[in-house]
This record gives sequence, C-alpha cells and structure tokens, in this order.
Amino acid sequence: MHTGLSPEWDRGFDEAFTDLVSHDDDLVRAEFTSMTRATWPAGLRPDPPLDADPRHLGRDE
Repeated sequence: MHTGLSPEWDRGFDEAFTDLVSHDDDLVRAEFTSMTRATWPAGLRPDPPLDADPRHLGRDE
C-alpha cells in the first residue's frame, strides 16, 4: 500500500498491517477460504486442508 508519505513510512505501514492481520489466525484462514472460493471454478470445491476446522469451511460439522 502506498500512503504517499515516504517509501520508509510505506514500508513500516505495510509491516504493521501485515503483523496486525497475520496475528489473527481465524481471520487469515477465513480470508484465504473466501478468496479461494471466489476464484475456484464453479461446481468444484478445493480439498480442505488436513487440519481444517469445519467452522472455516462454512459447515457446522
């Protein structure tokens, strides 16, 4: 992301944003699942990871 302030500030902002987002495992997994579903061909579902929690798959198993 470019803030327009300076390359150093942009780099610090990117690092802070990445740290903030990546510390929430549920958010990371939900966003990844959402992006995968949005780009996967219709009618096909990607295989869930071996350690997948059903909550993250949109199921209440």
